[in-house]
Amino acid sequence: MLIKLWNQPNWIKWIIYIAIIYVLFLLLTSPLIKEAFAIVLWILFCFLL
Repeated sequence: MLIKLWNQPNWIKWIIYIAIIYVLFLLLTSPLIKEAFAIVLWILFCFLL
């Protein structure tokens, strides 16, 4: 699925990025989810690197 996403044109990637950031922003407004999500985000970030 991720490979299919990367084969899309650039503007589709930007829409996906913006959507993800928007969802993250909504989730981060609640403090409990913020703590859990920060951990998940770090794990994902480490996998990407």
